[in-house]
Amino acid sequence: KLLAQGHPHPYRLMHIVKHEIDRYFEITGRGSNFESEIRGGFVTFLTMSYVLLVFPQILGAWTKGMPQDVRHEHLSDSAVATSLSCGISCILAGTLSRMPFAIGPGMGPSTIMAAMFVASCPKGECDFDRAMHYFSLVTTTTFLLGALILLLSLVNATRFILLMLPKSLESAIGVGIGAYQAFIGFQVMQVIRQSDTELLELETFGKGGLDFSIAARREPASGWSQLLFAFCILFMGVLFHRKVKGSVLIAIVLTTALSWMFEIGGGDAVVPFRLPSLEMIFNQLRFDEWISEGAFKYGCDLASMLLVIVFDTGGVQLGIARSLNLPLAKREAREISTESTGDSERDLLLAPLTDADDEVLPGRTEQIMYACIGLSTMLSAVLGVSPSIVFLECTAGVQEGARTGLASVVTGILFLLACFFVPLFQHVPLCATAAPLVFVGCLMMGPVQEIEWDDFSQALPAFLCILMMPYTCNVTWGIFFGLVAHAVLALASPRKKEKDTPLRPPEEQYQGPLRHAATKLKGATSEDYGSC
Repeated sequence: KLLAQGHPHPYRLMHIVKHEIDRYFEITGRGSNFESEIRGGFVTFLTMSYVLLVFPQILGAWTKGMPQDVRHEHLSDSAVATSLSCGISCILAGTLSRMPFAIGPGMGPSTIMAAMFVASCPKGECDFDRAMHYFSLVTTTTFLLGALILLLSLVNATRFILLMLPKSLESAIGVGIGAYQAFIGFQVMQVIRQSDTELLELETFGKGGLDFSIAARREPASGWSQLLFAFCILFMGVLFHRKVKGSVLIAIVLTTALSWMFEIGGGDAVVPFRLPSLEMIFNQLRFDEWISEGAFKYGCDLASMLLVIVFDTGGVQLGIARSLNLPLAKREAREISTESTGDSERDLLLAPLTDADDEVLPGRTEQIMYACIGLSTMLSAVLGVSPSIVFLECTAGVQEGARTGLASVVTGILFLLACFFVPLFQHVPLCATAAPLVFVGCLMMGPVQEIEWDDFSQALPAFLCILMMPYTCNVTWGIFFGLVAHAVLALASPRKKEKDTPLRPPEEQYQGPLRHAATKLKGATSEDYGSC
């Protein structure tokens, strides 16, 4: 309208656009700002950038027996497809859900998808044409999986996954995810490893242990790399303890610079540019062949991936939302706003507060996220990569101040730009991307204090949920063990008789957000609570 009335000054137009973005994503209402959202999105991108290196290696397992040029082309195309899928999916999820959830091809589904490839076409037993035939069947299975998830989300059937979680498991899921995330960080850096006598042991000095030779400094998990990994974690901790904004990002950038400077951990200071290509794997869907051959062969795999994605999405987004703590962020933002305004404006600021502000996942967020996962999985199938999930690495951006979907949009834009610089992000050292997993895992331990450890019916399910996630390397199994233990103990527990509770004064009866806001007004009385 303002443009039609007289073409406002560019700075005025920029202010209008910024205001509309703020209003849509509720940036100010959640106690955030544009700088924090951009920084959080950038940190999430850096923490997720390992997928550009790891996932092509997983999905390219079936190409190990192929000629070198075929393998190289598939790895390059898979990296570009992964970047495109993450970019478009993050923008979609951030815009629709308005939450800092980043989605893209997941580790668990990628492993299942690679197993489907290898089982169908063992190494050395398939020529290229036969291998591409099975590749088409697997990607078609992925597309149908996405369509099924989208259908379940539209009828809101996926909501039952979250409704079946008891209170103790809601807190335990975030803690278990943090422990699992830290375990992955230590494992990929080979700080802990399997030995001949022990299931897990600490990497030590000596024969077969840490190697500090000059020749081994470029190895991703050498002794030098592990020292840089430890430095990155401790440096993050020092900056975070000193309340330095961007602590995770600063530590990642400095660690990468040191790796490139001293040639430690496989990092190389290169800036390659290449136009993206998807010639080998793009749009290999074959529905007619899948109906005649793949329906029976891949039906069980489809069901397995469905359970993994549904449970992972429900558990991970709930765990991230609890670490985000939107109700507290909204209240703190309202308190700051009311303190800086006059009495005449306080009623307007207090009016929007409703019981919905107490929701960890506001509105239809979980339903929207399942729909985004379904659409993203269908897109991944067209691009030739694995099904999508909500990434645990979102928590790194949340700890950097991300509170809204704008951070996910920023992450998505960076992934789209990364399509042209895929080799560059493949040279970011592993020690710089693994350290945030451990650091953020520590920050996710907070909800453990909310578990009622004195109540064994709550303590055992929570304990098993937390413990089995890192032990099984799977979020789904952790939730499963917790649910089974909760169901058994609930059936075995005697029913408690309900006792009549005496009536309380109005100010004690109502515990909602309006009463919380009303207590901030000087001279508030019981009548004020009643009017609220």
